[in-house]
Formats: sequence, structure tokens, C-alpha cells
Amino acid sequence: MDMRTLTRLARNHSHRWVPLQTRQSYPIPIRRGDRRLVSFLYGTQYANPKVGIELMPPHLLISFDAASGDVQDVTPFNPRDIAKLPDVPGFIGAITLPPGVTIQEFRTMEFALCEAYDHVLPDFWEQNAAERTVKERVANFAELFENLYEQPLLPYYQAYGHEFFTWLQSFGASPFR
Repeated sequence: MDMRTLTRLARNHSHRWVPLQTRQSYPIPIRRGDRRLVSFLYGTQYANPKVGIELMPPHLLISFDAASGDVQDVTPFNPRDIAKLPDVPGFIGAITLPPGVTIQEFRTMEFALCEAYDHVLPDFWEQNAAERTVKERVANFAELFENLYEQPLLPYYQAYGHEFFTWLQSFGASPFR
């Protein structure tokens, strides 16, 4: 299933468990044995006209089968369950649009990121590393992700998506500079 559809499906399914004002992370690819999952973290967000969107730590994890889009897991997410994550009781930070980027441009960048996921995930699932084009696809993905991801969620992406982001780094592409 393409990532744009899966991301939309995740948002629609999440309303069963979280309120509309909840922040959905960008997709986090997870390999569990022969299972290919795409997970999303969910946390409360509040609009603050002075600083942007304020985020609370994620509190729910929903995982989907990457091919079918079927819900695989809906579990409470406790940062203490992943040793590398800080236990933050309140706001973890705020997010805003990148400087000089309009909301329309931001949405276009998000669509491009979904396409970039579609281009790198087959290589990640199969752990392909031989093709020169894999490195180019990974570099493109890393650049888009770096420009879009929510900075306060950085430790959560790094800890929960460790395998995926380590795989990206093996190509010399880190979306977390």
C-alpha cells in the first residue's frame, strides 16, 4: 500500500482511540521477523499562537501491516518502555512551519515525503544496499524527512524507529542533523 494512503488510513483509524486534536507522527517502518509494519505515534497537541503547536509526549502507538493496511497493534506508548527515551511529564516542545514555507508548500513537501517512503521502503524491507540508486533514494528521503519531522519527537523517532534510521545512516544519510 502506498504511504500516502496508509498515512490517511492511520489518521482515520486513530479517531477510534484518540481525539481529533491528537498529533500523528510521520510513519515509522518496523520489521518484526517477516512482518512489515508501519507504526505511528500519537500524542496530544495544543495550538499556541505565540509558539506554534505545542506537543506532549506520545501516548499511543498504532501499527499497520505495510501491504494491506490492516491494524496490527494498538498499544499504549510509555516512553519509559524504551530505555533511551526521557520521561517528560509535560510539553516536549513546539513545532511550526519551516521558515519561509507556506502551508501549501508544506503539504507538497509532505506528499513528496510519502513518495520518498514508497521508494525507500522496498529496499529497507529487503535490506538492499548494492544499488547506487538506493543511496540516491535514501538521500532524497533523508533530506525531505529532515525538513519536515517534528523536532520534539526526535528521540522517539530515533528510539522506536532505530532499525530504519540506522539503515538510512548506513548510506551516509541522516535525517537528524
